[in-house]
This record gives sequence, C-alpha cells and structure tokens, in this order.
Amino acid sequence: MSRAAPKPKPAGRGAKGLAPLTTIIRAGKQNPVYAMHGYHLGKKPHDALRRHIEACTRPGELVLDPFAGSGSTALAAVLAGRRAIAADASPAAEWIASFYLRRPDPRGLQRDWRDLLTRAAQDVDPLYATRCHRCDAPARIEYLIYANRYPCPNCAVPRSLYESGGKCPCGGHICTRSPILSYDPVAAAITCLGTCSPRRFVRGLASGPQDRAAFESIDLPHLARVAARPIRHWRPTRAVMDVREGPWGDEWAPSRDVRTIDAFFTPLNLRALAALWHHARGHDDLRAILTAGMLAVSRKAQHLEGGGGYIPGHWALPPVSKQRHVARTMDRVARRVIRAKALLEGTLDPAAARVLRADARDLSMIPTASVDYVLTDPPYGPLVQYAELNCLWEAWLDDPGDWRAREIIVNRSRARTEDDWERGLLEAMQECRRVLKPGRWLSLCYHDTSPARWARVARVMQEAGFKAHPSPGVIDTGGRSYVQHTSDKPTRRELVWHFQSPRRGAVPSPAPARQAFDADAWLTKTLREIKPAPRRADRAYDAVIAAAIAQGVLDRLNLTRAQFQRAWARRRGATRS
Repeated sequence: MSRAAPKPKPAGRGAKGLAPLTTIIRAGKQNPVYAMHGYHLGKKPHDALRRHIEACTRPGELVLDPFAGSGSTALAAVLAGRRAIAADASPAAEWIASFYLRRPDPRGLQRDWRDLLTRAAQDVDPLYATRCHRCDAPARIEYLIYANRYPCPNCAVPRSLYESGGKCPCGGHICTRSPILSYDPVAAAITCLGTCSPRRFVRGLASGPQDRAAFESIDLPHLARVAARPIRHWRPTRAVMDVREGPWGDEWAPSRDVRTIDAFFTPLNLRALAALWHHARGHDDLRAILTAGMLAVSRKAQHLEGGGGYIPGHWALPPVSKQRHVARTMDRVARRVIRAKALLEGTLDPAAARVLRADARDLSMIPTASVDYVLTDPPYGPLVQYAELNCLWEAWLDDPGDWRAREIIVNRSRARTEDDWERGLLEAMQECRRVLKPGRWLSLCYHDTSPARWARVARVMQEAGFKAHPSPGVIDTGGRSYVQHTSDKPTRRELVWHFQSPRRGAVPSPAPARQAFDADAWLTKTLREIKPAPRRADRAYDAVIAAAIAQGVLDRLNLTRAQFQRAWARRRGATRS
C-alpha cells in the first residue's frame, strides 16, 4: 500500500484547474492485488497510479492507457471512480488485463478451483507419488532440483554446481560460461506420508550414501518412466518465436537455447501443467491462475537455499533450478488470487472498463477528443523484450503471435532499430494527442539510463505536439527497478513525466536558436544548483535528466555513466569542503 505523501505541488494548471503530481509517491509491491498476476519488469503499483489519475481527472472521466500491459492503469482508474480504456497489441497483455478487470467473484472462483484440483488429481497426483526409503511408506515429491552440467576445465568430467559447489575433485573450478552438457535431476525434496520424523527431507546426488542410493534407485527411474510415457493432454510444441534454428531473439543466448515452448518445462511439470490446463478448459479465470503461476513451475525458477523464485524481465535460465509440485504451487497462486479478488469485490465496476487488443498507433475505435487523461508506460527501447517474454503465455493461449511484427521495440534479431522504435512511439503519441481533449494531460511512466533514448522520447513528445512540464512525478517502490536489473547506472525510481495537449487555437512556440553547449560545464552547474541538494546519485541523476528536458538540451548532453560519476564526485567533494 502507498504511504502518506506530501500534498501535490502546483504543476501548471490544465482543464478545470486539474494539475499533475510532481511529488514522490512511495508504494510497495507487497499487495495481493499487485501480485495477482505477474507481467514484466516495470509494472507499477495500481495505488500509485491512482494518485496520478485522481490529480488529473474528475470522477466519471475517461482514462486511456495505449500500452496497457497487465492493466494496472485501467484498474486504478476504475477503483478511483473513472472510466478506462486499456489497449495493448499483445494477446497476453489483453488476457491479463481482462483478468484484472473482470467482476470479482472470490467465492465462486474458490469453488471452481477446488473442483479443478479434484478433477485433475487423477492425472497429477501419480506424477509426484513416490515412497519413503526410510520406512517404506508412500511419499510425495515436493520439488525436484535440476542442474546444468558443465565440463571441468581440467579433467573434462561433467559437473554441476549443486554436486560440486563449483569445484571439481581434481581442483578445477566449474565455469557456468562453459558449454552446457546436460540438464539433469540431482535431488528431490520428499514428504513422507507415513510415520517418519521429520517427515520432510531431501535426497540426492550430494546426500549421504543411503539417501543418494535411494534417489538413484527410486526417483531417477520414476522420472525416466514419466518422461518415456506419452503426454495425454495438449500442450504447445511450436518453436520459440517460430524460429526453428539459430537465435530466436534478443533474449536468446547459448545458455537459453530452448527450442520449443514445451521445453521450458521439465517432463514431470509439463505433464502436470498440461493436465491442469486441460481440466480448466472454458474457464478464463482458472486458466488465468495457471498463467500467473506458469513461470514459477518452469525451468526459469531458481533454486536457493531456503527458497527460490525467478527474476522477471528476461529469459535467463538458472544453472540450478527448483521444479516445484505444480498443483500445490498453483494452489498457493490461487489462494493469493482469491484474496485479491475479495479485496476488489464491491469496489470494481467492470462496466467502467474496456479492454482492447489494439496497436497504439491505430486507435481509430476511439473518437477524437474524447479522452480526459492518458497515463501509460511505453516500451523501454531494447530493455524489455515484450514479444519474446510473452511468447510462452501466448503459446498456451494458442495465439499465433502475429502481433510481434508490428511491435514498437528495439530488437536486433528482427532488425528493429532505435529509429524504428522512435517512429512507432511518435505515431502512438500522435494518436494519443488526437483522442485527448485539448488542454488535458498525458503522463509517461518512463525511466532510462540512456540519455540518448531520453532525448528521443523528448523529441517524440515535442513532434507529437505536446508541451512538456519541467517537473516529473516519482514512483518509489523501495526496491530494484527494471533499470537496475538491466544496467549498472545509478537509478532507483520510476519517473512520471507530464505533457499537456495544446489548447484549441494555440500557436506552437518557435524553437529557440541553438547556442554553443559545453556538456561538462552544464552538468557541473546543474548539479550545483539543484535544490535541495540530493544526497544520493540516483536522485541527482533524476534531477539532471529533468533539467535537461526542461531546458531542451538533452539531445546535446550525450551523458555517459563515467561523465556523470565524475561530476557527481566533484559535487560531493565540494559539498563536504
């Protein structure tokens, strides 16, 4: 939930005296509604977005998000008593946004989920059934640990990090950049259903002799039998991104060389997931729960002592992964979803929201000058590859994925350049200006450590006819942002930039004459003049970008990390002295 924040500062009045927020909004992600379904890095808490919506609109007005993603903006708008249109070209995004915005029925969903587990049990339970080697009672596999095997650089014997701890008995150190020789089960976490105490234990290749022998004689043969049996239910088998050979995208790497969608899952978990998907047929909310937990039971889930999880926003496959019991994992996801639906019950009016599968460059279904506010999170250049990340969900939804040919993205594999991205973003913002009422606000939730891309965004908004407000708002979730997962530059927060649609009859101001520009001198001067003086590099970076956009010099700043760090060090030294 968002914490108390200062009252909004005056930020340039729009229609009816409405003004965008330029304050810091602190909003955590530990919220059942936020966690109801993951999307990718950069997803914003809906309660923070609601604050911006309430500042720029009045009850009953219409809010548009043309890059809707999981629908957080539309959800925030409806909860604030506004109407909303959520548009996205991705079928996965449309699916998830619709899941968020459907009428909540937590009791009905709980009943349907329990019925699904009962119907699927005959297919799923035998997959995880085993026996306890200590008392010979029935037992259940809670999770399996899989590990990549790499050749030892000294003796060439295949080793995994789980078994060796990174060091071969011959003295060689295992390197995860070496070619992956295989991906194999190395341990199993077992719950004894008999009288053993403790009931839960792990047996595997790194265990003692008795436990290791049990793993090799019980678990490995069981997994081999499961893998040899035909899969009873449908599952997507098409090639990743429909590419049969070579790199399938910018997210591809030798360590991510998975060729088909079903290969993102181990044989055991694939069969369990296919069974649940089959028994959920015809029920969109049940299948939405399965998509919400899908990555947690895929090869992307990492094994950590005391837990695990996965980092969204890329297709990195960990060298040691934790393959959890699918039905029990999905049950935890379902309980989380049902709690979130209960929180939304009575406060969410689905009739106030419309979800569209639409390209942001063509919003012809929306009348001109009919939207009161645009709040969106546009594509981050090359940093988040939405089509490549969504392809797993869209394959399970049996969607052809033809939208990716029109994606606004920077992608080397598909020869999509930064010029293409800028051009697509410009066309989208021109559509936003067309549907936005004169004098109303458009806010971009955008942050980037590349001033060159910032300059492109600023140029796009100027060419689309918007007037930039010099002061951004800030959403601080208190954790790592998408940028920190993809860059080592100093940024911790998400900026919300505000732009105003021109009023009727407004005459564009002529562009100022360009003068000689000394980037280092400008940077030093700007850091010195920031009030109040920032104490952290990320706050200083935000202020520098804001000043550069406001003064129209961002395209000439050409700011590098080393350049910023030198200027910041000089500023810190001068402050101390």
